[in-house]
Amino acid sequence: MDPNFKLILEEIQCLKEEMRMCFDEQDTKWERRFFDLDSARKARDSILNQRLGALESDVTVIDPAFEQCLADLESLHLDQICYKRDERVSK
Repeated sequence: MDPNFKLILEEIQCLKEEMRMCFDEQDTKWERRFFDLDSARKARDSILNQRLGALESDVTVIDPAFEQCLADLESLHLDQICYKRDERVSK
């Protein structure tokens, strides 16, 4: 084999190894970055859930009329209302 050709092949091999190492380092950096972002998001979610839980536990409905209104709204059957409307439209 020609010595110059052999040198060129060795140089290409070295460059390939350097590029692989660079890509591996970059992958490690991205994985660390994503892990840090995910950890920060989980911490914020935890804090937010704690705050929402505290707010929900502190909320008490004082007005009985409001409670009755809310109960009335929850008791509505939207499926039946839509069905009656659809029946009238089809006629």
